[in-house]
Amino acid sequence: MKDALKHLLARLPVEDVERALAYAVLRQSFGALARCPRHASREELWEAAVGLLGGPGRPALVVEFGVHEGASLRWFAGRLSHPDARFVGLDTFTGLPEAWGAMPAGTFDTDGRPPRLEDPRVRFLAGLFQDNDARLSRLLEEAGDLPLLVHYDADLYASTLFALALVDRLRRPYVAVFDEFTGHETRALRNYAQGWRADVDCRGCVMWRDRWPAQVLCTITPSFRPAAPAG
Repeated sequence: MKDALKHLLARLPVEDVERALAYAVLRQSFGALARCPRHASREELWEAAVGLLGGPGRPALVVEFGVHEGASLRWFAGRLSHPDARFVGLDTFTGLPEAWGAMPAGTFDTDGRPPRLEDPRVRFLAGLFQDNDARLSRLLEEAGDLPLLVHYDADLYASTLFALALVDRLRRPYVAVFDEFTGHETRALRNYAQGWRADVDCRGCVMWRDRWPAQVLCTITPSFRPAAPAG
């Protein structure tokens, strides 16, 4: 039976196997989503995320991986009104670097231009996430102990996993929102939690057709590992 299953899987397109794996991961690794609060819309979920930060009047740092035209970052900047709040958006602004399901590479292209947000608290880092590693690390360090919200909207498995690993370096708990959870982001979060020994606590979701979580709100607590001694 196992040999037959392996033979079948080996003949299927990789994309189909990965899609099926995401649903298995969802059922077996994120069963808590079935018991967490459900929200009617993205905006309602975002409002719950703001509550976890301490409310709209508190200063906070919002980092978004995957900006496109800036709808979600614009919402957070408008809701978090404190002058010391900071917002950072990362995107190539030339579209997806690879195909995502039926969407070909280049989808979501904005001609390389970030959205116009008339807010001096907002910064954009254009390019691949890997190319902005050092710049983002500096901005995160400069933000100090501001409560952190990370909005993961990169869609792709590799991009989301890299972003999770990058934020993990801060070694502090934070609020996370996943915008296209069922699929690539499901697998990325599971592999990150396994490989980096992080704790994920599901706090809410928006369901797609009352069947699968589309957007997910959670808190992530990285595993503290002391630095290796010098020498």
